[in-house]
Amino acid sequence: MEQYSLNNETELENHNPYLARLSKIIFPLYLFFIFFGTSLPFRGRTREIASISTSNLATQIIFGSLFIISILLLLFKKQDMVRLIKREKYFFIFLLWCMLTIVWSENSFVSFKRYFQYLTTVTVPLSFLLYNDDSDESLKYFYYILGIYVLVSLAAIFTIPMARNNQGFWRGIHTDKNGFGQISIVLTIFFSMQFVKSDSLKSKAIDLFFILASIMLVVGSRSSTALITLLVLIAIWIAFYIDKLFNPIGVRKTISLIILFFSSSILMIILILYPGILGSVMGTIGKDLTFTGRIDIWNDIWNEAQKHLFIGAGFRGFWIIDSPNLIEFYQKYIWLPQSSHNGYIDILNEVGVIGSALFLLTLINYFVNLTQTKSSQLWKWFVIAAIILNFSESKFINPKSVTGVMLIFSYLVLFTDLMKEEILETRRNIAGNEILNKKFAFLKRH
Repeated sequence: MEQYSLNNETELENHNPYLARLSKIIFPLYLFFIFFGTSLPFRGRTREIASISTSNLATQIIFGSLFIISILLLLFKKQDMVRLIKREKYFFIFLLWCMLTIVWSENSFVSFKRYFQYLTTVTVPLSFLLYNDDSDESLKYFYYILGIYVLVSLAAIFTIPMARNNQGFWRGIHTDKNGFGQISIVLTIFFSMQFVKSDSLKSKAIDLFFILASIMLVVGSRSSTALITLLVLIAIWIAFYIDKLFNPIGVRKTISLIILFFSSSILMIILILYPGILGSVMGTIGKDLTFTGRIDIWNDIWNEAQKHLFIGAGFRGFWIIDSPNLIEFYQKYIWLPQSSHNGYIDILNEVGVIGSALFLLTLINYFVNLTQTKSSQLWKWFVIAAIILNFSESKFINPKSVTGVMLIFSYLVLFTDLMKEEILETRRNIAGNEILNKKFAFLKRH
């Protein structure tokens, strides 16, 4: 741990009030546009290649401005940025590798633009966290924005026909039901966090309403990815809860491992003896065992990834409309997918084995450090949700993805909290040593 003198205190204590206030303005603005978007609501999904390639000028202006302001704010936090990078390492190395892959991207200019869009998901939350000593300060902004999102979505679904797709599935103000289902997962996690943190009965009642409303939105979206993610999250939460129940008698991990073993064994036996049951279950939610063509796309993108396995095609450099490979790809997949619908395969294809290994180390580093912080870190549920979702969606390095943004924010919360705790501990030790030195000097004089 680095040692600091009291005459060289951390910048975390020396906030410029105007800069701190600015960080509290751009952060909720950023959250608002991430959840509500920058285009008119009730848009249909893009079905023409020319429309996909059209840039959204409002998005460029809004997020470009937020990026520039956040960078300027971080320039006044250079010492804290250096400490954070030393404390965390892996994610920032991953960002550096992603920037390097722009060099060999088929369309370096597009990769360059997309890279800086991705950096915005880092710089805006980081500028807020470094200018606010308590990461829980962000909760009030999330609460108001997400609460409004729930109410607006419910009102739209029950009053505006365009808030449902052709099959009657809910999509709210989002462009599609899958994206809406994923946002609803985020809503469910957040209000569950609030329920745990709330002290008053009134607050818990309001939080419970939002939890039930969010779950209803997940179910109404009929997104199989969102539904499966919700069920897995509930199963993991039950395992954690069982761990806590048996902690006093010293068999905390043993019980959860036994339950996991028997439940997995029972599931495997059922699937082996009754193989048709999985197809029946998928059929009830309108899906087949190919996950609506996803497996075919995974195979094709895996074949593509092997052409540049170690270094990748370049950061977000494959899904570019003018790319000859993608035009050929769209002749086969006429529904115009804009990702492989698997975050792990897309990362492998775009930043290669090296980038994938760095990203995996980033996730491992998160969970290794999770046990070291003194704060509750309920944000970890967003990281877990993103890990699950990305098996059938590609949201890890998508700057417009709510789940991707929440993953990065949760990651940064952990390491900024750890950095602040270590600085405070160091300061207490230095202060304690100075008191002892003064007492010793006093005793020597007398």
